[in-house]
Amino acid sequence: MKPFSRLLLVSLSFSPALPAADLPIPAQIAFNRDVRPILSENCFFCHGFDPKKREGDLRLDLRESAVAAKAIVPGKAGESELIARINTHDATDLMPPKKSHKALSPREKEVLKRWVEQGAPYQNHWSFEAPTRPGLPALRAQSWVRNAVDAFVLSGLENKHLQPAPEADRRTLARRLALDLTGLPPSPEEVDAFVHDPAPAAYENLVQRLLNSPHWGEHRGRYWLDAARYGDTHGIHHDAYREIWPYRDWVISAFNKNMRFDAFSVEQIAGDLIPNPTREQLIATGFHRCNITTAEGGTIAEENLAMYANDRVSTTSWVWLGLTANCAACHDHKFDPITQKDFYAMAAYFRNTTQGAMDGNIKDTKPILYIPEPKEEKRFAQLPEEIKAATASLANRRKEGKTEATAWSENIAPESFGVRSPSKEPEELAQLDNTAPFSLGAWLTSSKTAKDGSLASRVETTKGDGTQGWELFVQAKKIGFRVFSKEPKAEISVLSKRAVLTPDKEQHLLATYDGKGGFRLYVDGKETEADTKGAYPKGRIPLEGPLTLGRRGTQNPLEDLEIKDLKTFSRALGKNDALSLKEEPALLKVLALTPQARSAKQKLDLEDFYFRSVDAAAMELASKLEALTEEDSAIRARSTVTHIQEEKAGEAMANVLLRGAYDKPGEKVTPAGFSALHAMPPGAPLNRLGLAQWLLAPENPLTARVTVNRFWQELFGTGLVRTAEDFGSQGEPPANQALLDWLAVEFRESGWDVKKLFTLMVTSATYRQAGLSTPEKIASDPQNRLLSRGPRFRMDAEMVRDYALSVSATLSPKMGGPGARPYQPTNIWEVVGLHGARYTQDKGENLYRRTIYNFWKRQAPSPNMEVFNAPTREVCTVRRERTNTPLQALVTLNDPQFVEAARRLAEAVLKQTQDAPAVIDALAGRVLLRPLSSAEKEIVFRTARSIESDFEAHPERAAAFLKTGEARADETLPPVKLATYGVIASQLLNLDEALNK
Repeated sequence: MKPFSRLLLVSLSFSPALPAADLPIPAQIAFNRDVRPILSENCFFCHGFDPKKREGDLRLDLRESAVAAKAIVPGKAGESELIARINTHDATDLMPPKKSHKALSPREKEVLKRWVEQGAPYQNHWSFEAPTRPGLPALRAQSWVRNAVDAFVLSGLENKHLQPAPEADRRTLARRLALDLTGLPPSPEEVDAFVHDPAPAAYENLVQRLLNSPHWGEHRGRYWLDAARYGDTHGIHHDAYREIWPYRDWVISAFNKNMRFDAFSVEQIAGDLIPNPTREQLIATGFHRCNITTAEGGTIAEENLAMYANDRVSTTSWVWLGLTANCAACHDHKFDPITQKDFYAMAAYFRNTTQGAMDGNIKDTKPILYIPEPKEEKRFAQLPEEIKAATASLANRRKEGKTEATAWSENIAPESFGVRSPSKEPEELAQLDNTAPFSLGAWLTSSKTAKDGSLASRVETTKGDGTQGWELFVQAKKIGFRVFSKEPKAEISVLSKRAVLTPDKEQHLLATYDGKGGFRLYVDGKETEADTKGAYPKGRIPLEGPLTLGRRGTQNPLEDLEIKDLKTFSRALGKNDALSLKEEPALLKVLALTPQARSAKQKLDLEDFYFRSVDAAAMELASKLEALTEEDSAIRARSTVTHIQEEKAGEAMANVLLRGAYDKPGEKVTPAGFSALHAMPPGAPLNRLGLAQWLLAPENPLTARVTVNRFWQELFGTGLVRTAEDFGSQGEPPANQALLDWLAVEFRESGWDVKKLFTLMVTSATYRQAGLSTPEKIASDPQNRLLSRGPRFRMDAEMVRDYALSVSATLSPKMGGPGARPYQPTNIWEVVGLHGARYTQDKGENLYRRTIYNFWKRQAPSPNMEVFNAPTREVCTVRRERTNTPLQALVTLNDPQFVEAARRLAEAVLKQTQDAPAVIDALAGRVLLRPLSSAEKEIVFRTARSIESDFEAHPERAAAFLKTGEARADETLPPVKLATYGVIASQLLNLDEALNK
């Protein structure tokens, strides 16, 4: 029997690659390739860019400095101090010194010696030179080449005397393409259609179908959200909910629309600064609102703002420049030409926004954008102008009626002063009706010892029939009002959300009912947020009981508080009336003065009262304005919000922070890009729009390179520059710079067309290679940096989960919307959360949403994501780590999401057939997308029989397995058989072949 090679993990013994110390030294030394890595690692820290750390005033990063100091004598290694110092046996002169814990290998010493002998030519760091399109290299085996990508790859292989791998079979290619372009596996039917498609352009047609799938944007968006450090919470302290998911959906939509990458970038950095920005362009600015924020009381506002700006400079640099600018926040960069002044000059762009220092632990920290329901968009757009017009009309009425107001204030008798009704005496509020508005107000002075209870009530009590009536009450220093009836039995109560009573302070309380089921509570003339429970009893409620103060019915009266001036009104008072009621006692004292004795402020207070509560025309206008304002507020309350950027007025600036300390401001700087790169474009504004123009300028040597490198990384697992976050001196040089530069220029000159770039890459012969290796390739190219074989690596966390959901036909097709909350360990938020943070698992479809739509809490990331190296998204991530640990198998074998998916996969198959060989073929076809060999079938068949025997002997184990997850097992299927093949499906999903791309 042949070995079960494709289903079992096997241990292979490969010939090790030569260690760096044993690699042959090239005949012609190249500074960037051979010398710079040695100097950067061992010398530049003390003899490099940063003047504060420079020793002996010697710079080895500049040729003229090194030559002037005699450290290098070109062509004469024996006279060069550099060569003498690295070879000396005198510990006091040895370089690098022993205290640095660094030492050069014999090979490195020889490289430096030969370089000096060859004239010590320097080169600018490769990434700081703008890329030019290189010519295609001459090749010995041209027939393999499908496009320019292959020409550069094959040139590198030929230089190493390696051959490319053969093309992968169609099943492998279909699966690879679907996973790379959509993040989801293809269906068996799609694979079979491609396998049997005779069209010459079958492969290219498949590529286009996948690029046109809406799942393309979801998959590309997932990588971008890592870079954007997107999350659904603020990140620090309470780590409370932040509503910003419209930005996530915008990213997905932008990729699906194939938005030009330059526009994609500009709108995220400065969409609000584009003339007449659209709603979508404002949403895009959420990119730099994804940073972590805090509302912790012990923090210092200026320190928080400095932290936010630091994050934005660092993120911008990693995402568009591939540079570790964060190293220049406290001092000049040790290795790259980024000064501390450069860092804070870029920070000036981000210090000029209206975002505050504290997030308030609320979902909608300003600046925000309201996104109303489609049916309300038109009305929401009309309201600002109507509110503006109503405000102007009210202002005009006040201006016109000023003489009348003055006359009224000079002649009004105190006994005639007050808020106009129609009103009722308290004793007359003896009948309530769900359609009849009313208001009730009183003055209250409580104390620290005052207890909860009724402030005022009118309750009818009948033996055996319960009670009915109304009550104004106090509960835990909150105020509330309730109406209740005995027939029909119903009750509505409204209670302020927070404690509003202050001991030993006289406060005015007001409760209003609008006759439509809506209550409002006011304290000292200001509305307080309240929660309403229940529904107003329908019909009339006659009350024959007496009005009581300080108690309800015959209950014991409240003590240690004073209630006075109780008033009722047969209309729902508005906010102007509430304010007037609060002001009445003070204004009565003013009225006692002669007009001549009143101050200017007292006269203005009386005038305000007149227009709020006396002048009919002004009251009507104010009522209209209040209605419009409330309509606007109501739409906002129902709307989705998203965080955006908003520029402050005035000149953008920042201070260099000495040692990076927020409280040590130094030199004032104005906005600018990094001075060592290229100049700002002519006419670029000194705001974030100017920064975006600088990043996307043709002269920029980094943006196009960095971007295509990350896209390459998404397909091949590793970028042409492995250190995607660092294109500087400490980063790894490109494995094929000519290819990187060609792709960068092609991307930019093709109009920053993302889909076109991916089409180019996936249609190359390089991409189509089988993932097969040879001992020679393992020795010469162990990490596949030369691309001598096709890409093969473990899928990212989200793909592992989505794969299981997809093949089990449980993946929800729903796109967009608020974050879903799937299966998570019990109490996962309570462990790290404050003030009752609690994870409430969703039900139904949300358990099976694509992972990009899962709720992302930064302080408590999903364990089944974290174990597969998903970042917390507290900071920008442009390159995930990829580890392989036993914990990952524990997740995929035991997590309810995966166990349930395996069971439902078995259900789907068993509904079609219960013939064992056919079931095994179908399971493998869905998971592996290929038929099993006869040897593999035999192993799976034997395993199934063993599992089935165990479940037959222990049916409770089968029952326990089938209970996993919210979806109930299909009771029409034999439970032992379903559990058996559920376990088989789980094993197939856990194979290396299934978990790898």
